[in-house]
Amino acid sequence: MRLPLAIVKTHRWIGLIVGLQVVLWISGGLVMSALSIDKVRGADRARTAPPLAVPVDAVLVSPTAAAAALGDSAIGGAALARRLDRVAWILETADGRTAVDAVTGDRLPDLTADEARAVAAADYAGTVDIRAVSLRTAPSLETRGRDLPLWRVDFADGRRTTVYVDPLTGAIAARRNTLWRVYDVFWMLHIMDYRERESFNHPLLVGSAAAAWLLAASGAWLVVNWLRRRARRS
Repeated sequence: MRLPLAIVKTHRWIGLIVGLQVVLWISGGLVMSALSIDKVRGADRARTAPPLAVPVDAVLVSPTAAAAALGDSAIGGAALARRLDRVAWILETADGRTAVDAVTGDRLPDLTADEARAVAAADYAGTVDIRAVSLRTAPSLETRGRDLPLWRVDFADGRRTTVYVDPLTGAIAARRNTLWRVYDVFWMLHIMDYRERESFNHPLLVGSAAAAWLLAASGAWLVVNWLRRRARRS
């Protein structure tokens, strides 16, 4: 078999195998570049949180003292957080995370559904009603990478906005909407991680990218060879 014919056949077969994926790569890049990342992340409908304020006359218990009062002798870390109208220590202990009142040292229970609703409503820049509030304990694509459980608060707006609230810290864990869900699908198709939608170093993607490179290289060689033959005939 002559070399040009072998390259032609190689180009055709690779095109049949990876051609659809190349189209998906281009489509994913087009969609992801066309969508505003602020709207995808819901940042355009989120209020700017005021800085964490501690009353000047407040005397905060130390994280070590708070942990000792709860029976934990050692902590792996501590951070101040806003829990509605309270300032709390979020302690990392051997038993997991614990929230305590930074002034009294008392352990704080997880946020209730009504409290999660209030946190989400304060975060949302608008007057749209809340459709539903539910506690999510099972992993999902929308909450991947986040600690569970999370309160899910759904708003009745045109984007189907969802705000996830951490019941322990009272923080906004994630914002999701229709644009994010469309973006996430094309992101999945783009990186070819159909399960977790996070890895772009797996063999399937690397192999497909190598095949696409051969497709482009063989196509370029065929074009150059055609131009040379045309020039000789002229």
